[in-house]
Amino acid sequence: MPVRHLPEEILILIFEELGRRRDFPTLFGCALSSVSFSEPALKIMYRINEQSPLITETDELENLRRRQPGNFDIKSAQQESQLRKWALLWRSIIRSSLSATYKPYCLYIRSLNLDNLKDLLQEGKFSGKIEQDFFAGELQDFHLRTELICTQPTKNRHKIRLVVDFMPILHAVGEAITKKTMLLEELRGPISKEFLPQWIRRLPRLQVLHLQQGHVLTAEAQNAIRENCPSFRSLELYAWTEAKADEHLAALLSTTSGWQNFELYSGSDIGRMSLTAMNHHASTLTSIKLMGLNDDGVRSLGCLKECTALQKLELEAARSFVQLEDLENDAFLKIVAWLNNCCDLKELALNNFYDGPAILAETLATRKFTLTSLSLNKYIASGDKAVAFHAAISEQLSLQRVYLNGDGEDTTNEELQVLVNALSRLSCLQVLDLNQMSDNFKDHHITTLALNLPSLETFYPSGSAITDSVFQALAGLKNLRDMQFCGVTHFTATGIADFIWTLDSTTNSGLTLGLWAVDADHMLSSDAEAFLQELISTRLNGRFWVTSCGEDSDFESESD
Repeated sequence: MPVRHLPEEILILIFEELGRRRDFPTLFGCALSSVSFSEPALKIMYRINEQSPLITETDELENLRRRQPGNFDIKSAQQESQLRKWALLWRSIIRSSLSATYKPYCLYIRSLNLDNLKDLLQEGKFSGKIEQDFFAGELQDFHLRTELICTQPTKNRHKIRLVVDFMPILHAVGEAITKKTMLLEELRGPISKEFLPQWIRRLPRLQVLHLQQGHVLTAEAQNAIRENCPSFRSLELYAWTEAKADEHLAALLSTTSGWQNFELYSGSDIGRMSLTAMNHHASTLTSIKLMGLNDDGVRSLGCLKECTALQKLELEAARSFVQLEDLENDAFLKIVAWLNNCCDLKELALNNFYDGPAILAETLATRKFTLTSLSLNKYIASGDKAVAFHAAISEQLSLQRVYLNGDGEDTTNEELQVLVNALSRLSCLQVLDLNQMSDNFKDHHITTLALNLPSLETFYPSGSAITDSVFQALAGLKNLRDMQFCGVTHFTATGIADFIWTLDSTTNSGLTLGLWAVDADHMLSSDAEAFLQELISTRLNGRFWVTSCGEDSDFESESD
């Protein structure tokens, strides 16, 4: 049967499958191929537009400059091409809200990410012809600019130039789109309190709200959520620092139901009232992220005692001075009891907690939950509490990702051996980041881990005077894609080249190999470095970079 004669429901299933696979090139080709394919393909493309590489990989504008070899003019042209495609996507969505496009694309989208539009408007190359083309025609009323005073350091004078005034543009775009469509399920961006309530009232299907500041959730906005958004399930905030933040958030939590996710990204005054109010969502809340908790918030974490359906939990203390186990043991025991009741917990991260090792030592060993991801940052990696925590890691055999970032300066060989023995039992481990806390590692520690963790894909050990002898064991890691030596290394060019030649060109394809702190007496010559970069690129389609001790690196890893 010719494709053009397939029943419509079959075509829809095909396009939905292409959408699930994020196959944008094929969807775009279908949209261009025929009238009958155009609308269903475009619907899927715009419905998942926020997952397009144009949105999710906007950092490639910088990566193209930094990573790809070749002529500067070529790389600049590639950056500009990427930027134009990004701008064209947003232009088509905005124009459709004005009924000026082939199809009403804004009716297809489910997520309005004004943060991404802000990034576009603030992109350094968004100027000149690109800016003029973006705001041409129907969008000329959106072209709002403001004066920026620039100081020229070499001349004692000021220069005034016009730049894009992004905030009123974002509000104008949001106003136009929310007037046109009622189908948005997700809203993100720096939205002011003057616009937020009316936008929420226009969006009865709203489920996810991501805001820069919590104070824009005024009483009017909160009422709009309660009265108009029965499916609301997730609130993400960058910060909420007003005086009554704890009280206002608690009021919203206490008068709504069914939330599945709450995230707070930086310092706030959230404390006991809000944490207690989260128990109103205990049966549905599966993910909590609380960063920059003040001292009262840290002490009050036990108030979350009913939130035991959690699958993902990330907590960060603003200060590491709150000592619960020794000075406020009741609060410490409440936190431990709460975590031990979270039987569905899969991902757990604690950052900057003085009692982080003690809390984890008391919970991991009980095996009340089976973790796939564990992270502990900013802790003292030596001493009895750290040793107890490291030993308890071995009880979580389902772990696939472990991130330990602590102060390992005073760790002894015996303490490090406890950690290595525990980690060596985690045969499912795919990601292991031991930056800083393994500063006293020697060759045999890295070798032992490599021999016992065959599934490793990402490995970040530190160490002191690490030599070529580790490469034989590392070469056996058939899935290795990201290998960063964060400590001082004494490698030779021959040893590194032999390692690259030993790796599997298929399973190790795309490998990134980085040396963060090469000893000054073991620096590679510029010719050797160039040879190794060419070798890893040719053989593995990978990357190699090197930094000497004390030199700053601008490399950005996947974990960053």
